[in-house]
Amino acid sequence: MSRQELGRDVWYDGGLKGYAMLDVTHSVPAISPLVIDGTELLPKEEYHVSIAKLRALARGDAAKEAELVTFLQEYFAEQDHEFRWAGLTGDYYVCRKPNQAGETQMTLIGSVEIVGLRALERAMRDRFDPAIRLSQPHVTLLKSTNSPYGIGINSADDLASLCTPIELQ
Repeated sequence: MSRQELGRDVWYDGGLKGYAMLDVTHSVPAISPLVIDGTELLPKEEYHVSIAKLRALARGDAAKEAELVTFLQEYFAEQDHEFRWAGLTGDYYVCRKPNQAGETQMTLIGSVEIVGLRALERAMRDRFDPAIRLSQPHVTLLKSTNSPYGIGINSADDLASLCTPIELQ
């Protein structure tokens, strides 16, 4: 994975899918593996919150994607903009989605609060496009072995169609 630091523990992965992500590896509490519906879900090696799928927002235009990356670097460099992890909200979901082989991938995600996320979204709308919507704020806590990264939950619609709430003890 090629990472480009953007500031405030946010990095950009330009080599894979073009996401800007907040690194929360050292903020997520330890979680034990779980078996749900006969599928073992295991902890990840790193944890992040996807902030924005910049490649999708740029609609495949490499120059526009680079402009979005530069905007985020400049935004996070300004001290006036608060942007930080505030923690898990206590809402958890089991998400299922077929992978390319047709097998069902499964993940356990937790909703999170990111202070300043909506302000960042407004700034991006003002600068680029009033229709911009940032990713549904969550962290993938556990994943099935057939899911290399977890399941992309980029919107409230994805959450509603791919995930079901679960109570954790």
